[in-house]
Amino acid sequence: MYKHILVAIDGSETSEHAFDTALQLAKENGAQLQPLYVVDNP
Repeated sequence: MYKHILVAIDGSETSEHAFDTALQLAKENGAQLQPLYVVDNP
């Protein structure tokens, strides 16, 4: 179903949960996971 998954992470607990979910989806679908680290730089 999925071939590529992009997940944004910023070090927060919420983004850790998003990453875990994306990782599981990638494993289940044989997809490539691309994490993207987001930094708030005002």
